[in-house]
Amino acid sequence: MIEKPTVDKSKDKYNGDYYDHLLEQYKIVRSAIIDIINDRNVNNRFLLTILTALLAVSGFATKQVLLQESTDLKIFLLILLMLSPVLGGAINWIWIRLNRTFEEGLKVRYGVLKDIEAELPSSPFTREYERRSKNYVSVSTISIHLAKLFMIINILFFLVSAGYFICFLCSLST
Repeated sequence: MIEKPTVDKSKDKYNGDYYDHLLEQYKIVRSAIIDIINDRNVNNRFLLTILTALLAVSGFATKQVLLQESTDLKIFLLILLMLSPVLGGAINWIWIRLNRTFEEGLKVRYGVLKDIEAELPSSPFTREYERRSKNYVSVSTISIHLAKLFMIINILFFLVSAGYFICFLCSLST
Protein backbone atom coordinates (compact mmCIF):
# COMPACT_ATOMS: atom_id res chain seq x y z
CA MET A 1 0.00 0.00 0.00
CA ILE A 2 1.41 3.36 -1.05
CA GLU A 3 1.11 5.87 1.75
CA LYS A 4 -0.37 9.20 0.73
CA PRO A 5 0.96 12.36 2.35
CA THR A 6 -1.24 13.75 5.10
CA VAL A 7 -1.00 17.28 3.75
CA ASP A 8 -2.08 16.95 0.12
CA LYS A 9 -1.51 20.50 -1.05
CA SER A 10 1.30 22.94 -0.54
CA LYS A 11 0.61 26.48 0.55
CA ASP A 12 1.20 27.68 -3.03
CA LYS A 13 -1.49 25.38 -4.47
CA TYR A 14 -4.05 25.99 -1.71
CA ASN A 15 -6.85 28.50 -2.36
CA GLY A 16 -7.57 29.57 1.18
CA ASP A 17 -6.05 30.47 4.50
CA TYR A 18 -3.60 27.56 4.51
CA TYR A 19 -2.23 27.83 8.05
CA ASP A 20 -5.60 28.51 9.71
CA HIS A 21 -7.18 25.51 7.99
CA LEU A 22 -4.17 23.32 8.76
CA LEU A 23 -4.30 24.41 12.40
CA GLU A 24 -8.01 23.54 12.57
CA GLN A 25 -7.29 20.07 11.16
CA TYR A 26 -4.48 19.73 13.69
CA LYS A 27 -6.95 20.52 16.51
CA ILE A 28 -9.40 17.92 15.17
CA VAL A 29 -6.74 15.20 15.08
CA ARG A 30 -5.47 16.20 18.53
CA SER A 31 -9.04 16.03 19.85
CA ALA A 32 -9.44 12.54 18.31
CA ILE A 33 -6.25 11.44 20.10
CA ILE A 34 -7.59 12.70 23.43
CA ASP A 35 -10.90 10.88 22.77
CA ILE A 36 -9.06 7.60 22.11
CA ILE A 37 -7.02 8.01 25.31
CA ASN A 38 -10.17 8.74 27.34
CA ASP A 39 -12.02 5.77 25.80
CA ARG A 40 -9.05 3.51 26.55
CA ASN A 41 -8.95 4.68 30.17
CA VAL A 42 -12.70 4.10 30.65
CA ASN A 43 -12.42 0.62 29.12
CA ASN A 44 -9.38 -0.26 31.24
CA ARG A 45 -11.14 0.81 34.45
CA PHE A 46 -14.31 -1.07 33.51
CA LEU A 47 -12.56 -4.33 32.60
CA LEU A 48 -10.25 -4.16 35.61
CA THR A 49 -13.30 -3.70 37.85
CA ILE A 50 -15.10 -6.66 36.23
CA LEU A 51 -12.06 -8.94 36.56
CA THR A 52 -11.40 -7.90 40.15
CA ALA A 53 -15.05 -8.49 41.06
CA LEU A 54 -14.97 -11.88 39.33
CA LEU A 55 -11.93 -12.89 41.38
CA ALA A 56 -13.56 -11.64 44.59
CA VAL A 57 -16.76 -13.61 43.87
CA SER A 58 -14.65 -16.67 43.06
CA GLY A 59 -12.83 -16.30 46.37
CA PHE A 60 -16.13 -16.06 48.22
CA ALA A 61 -17.47 -19.11 46.35
CA THR A 62 -14.30 -21.04 47.26
CA LYS A 63 -14.94 -20.34 50.93
CA GLN A 64 -18.53 -21.54 50.53
CA VAL A 65 -17.36 -24.77 48.87
CA LEU A 66 -15.07 -25.49 51.79
CA LEU A 67 -17.86 -24.86 54.33
CA GLN A 68 -20.59 -26.70 52.41
CA GLU A 69 -21.98 -30.00 53.67
CA SER A 70 -24.41 -30.63 50.82
CA THR A 71 -22.82 -32.69 48.04
CA ASP A 72 -25.11 -31.36 45.30
CA LEU A 73 -24.47 -27.74 46.23
CA LYS A 74 -20.75 -28.41 46.52
CA ILE A 75 -20.67 -29.88 42.98
CA PHE A 76 -22.64 -26.91 41.65
CA LEU A 77 -20.28 -24.40 43.30
CA LEU A 78 -17.21 -26.27 42.04
CA ILE A 79 -18.54 -26.19 38.48
CA LEU A 80 -19.16 -22.45 38.86
CA LEU A 81 -15.63 -22.05 40.20
CA MET A 82 -14.23 -23.74 37.09
CA LEU A 83 -16.39 -21.60 34.77
CA SER A 84 -15.40 -18.34 36.47
CA PRO A 85 -11.76 -18.39 35.24
CA VAL A 86 -12.96 -19.32 31.74
CA LEU A 87 -15.13 -16.20 31.74
CA GLY A 88 -12.20 -14.23 33.17
CA GLY A 89 -9.94 -15.53 30.40
CA ALA A 90 -12.43 -14.41 27.75
CA ILE A 91 -12.61 -10.95 29.33
CA ASN A 92 -8.80 -10.82 29.43
CA TRP A 93 -8.61 -11.68 25.74
CA ILE A 94 -11.09 -8.86 24.97
CA TRP A 95 -9.05 -6.49 27.15
CA ILE A 96 -5.84 -7.31 25.31
CA ARG A 97 -7.51 -6.92 21.88
CA LEU A 98 -9.07 -3.60 22.86
CA ASN A 99 -5.75 -2.21 24.08
CA ARG A 100 -4.00 -3.28 20.90
CA THR A 101 -6.75 -1.57 18.89
CA PHE A 102 -6.43 1.62 20.93
CA GLU A 103 -2.64 1.49 20.57
CA GLU A 104 -2.89 1.14 16.79
CA GLY A 105 -5.41 3.99 16.57
CA LEU A 106 -3.13 6.23 18.60
CA LYS A 107 -0.12 5.31 16.48
CA VAL A 108 -1.96 6.23 13.29
CA ARG A 109 -3.33 9.51 14.66
CA TYR A 110 0.03 10.53 16.13
CA GLY A 111 1.54 9.89 12.69
CA VAL A 112 -1.06 12.18 11.09
CA LEU A 113 -0.44 14.79 13.78
CA LYS A 114 3.29 14.59 13.17
CA ASP A 115 2.76 15.11 9.43
CA ILE A 116 0.60 18.17 10.05
CA GLU A 117 3.15 19.54 12.52
CA ALA A 118 5.80 19.34 9.80
CA GLU A 119 3.87 22.08 7.96
CA LEU A 120 3.35 24.26 11.04
CA PRO A 121 5.91 26.58 12.69
CA SER A 122 6.03 24.43 15.86
CA SER A 123 5.96 20.67 16.49
CA PRO A 124 5.25 20.12 20.21
CA PHE A 125 4.01 16.50 19.97
CA THR A 126 6.92 15.49 17.77
CA ARG A 127 9.38 17.11 20.19
CA GLU A 128 7.69 15.42 23.14
CA TYR A 129 7.93 12.04 21.41
CA GLU A 130 11.61 12.60 20.61
CA ARG A 131 12.38 13.56 24.21
CA ARG A 132 10.76 10.54 25.83
CA SER A 133 13.01 8.44 27.99
CA LYS A 134 14.24 5.17 26.53
CA ASN A 135 12.57 3.54 29.55
CA TYR A 136 9.14 4.88 28.55
CA VAL A 137 6.39 2.27 28.54
CA SER A 138 2.99 3.12 27.07
CA VAL A 139 -0.22 2.79 29.07
CA SER A 140 -1.48 0.29 26.47
CA THR A 141 1.56 -1.91 27.02
CA ILE A 142 1.11 -1.79 30.80
CA SER A 143 -2.60 -2.62 30.41
CA ILE A 144 -1.78 -5.58 28.17
CA HIS A 145 0.71 -6.89 30.75
CA LEU A 146 -1.87 -6.43 33.51
CA ALA A 147 -4.42 -8.38 31.45
CA LYS A 148 -1.84 -11.15 30.96
CA LEU A 149 -1.26 -11.24 34.73
CA PHE A 150 -5.01 -11.67 35.28
CA MET A 151 -4.95 -14.39 32.61
CA ILE A 152 -2.27 -16.28 34.55
CA ILE A 153 -4.28 -15.88 37.78
CA ASN A 154 -7.37 -17.25 36.00
CA ILE A 155 -5.44 -20.23 34.61
CA LEU A 156 -4.05 -21.04 38.06
CA PHE A 157 -7.49 -20.63 39.62
CA PHE A 158 -8.98 -22.96 37.02
CA LEU A 159 -6.30 -25.60 37.63
CA VAL A 160 -6.79 -25.44 41.40
CA SER A 161 -10.59 -25.60 41.04
CA ALA A 162 -10.40 -28.51 38.60
CA GLY A 163 -7.97 -30.34 40.88
CA TYR A 164 -10.21 -29.83 43.89
CA PHE A 165 -13.24 -30.96 41.83
CA ILE A 166 -11.46 -34.17 40.77
CA CYS A 167 -10.37 -34.87 44.35
CA PHE A 168 -13.91 -34.24 45.57
CA LEU A 169 -15.39 -36.63 42.97
CA CYS A 170 -12.82 -39.28 43.90
CA SER A 171 -13.76 -38.94 47.59
CA LEU A 172 -17.41 -39.57 46.67
CA SER A 173 -16.63 -42.89 45.03
CA THR A 174 -14.83 -44.26 48.10
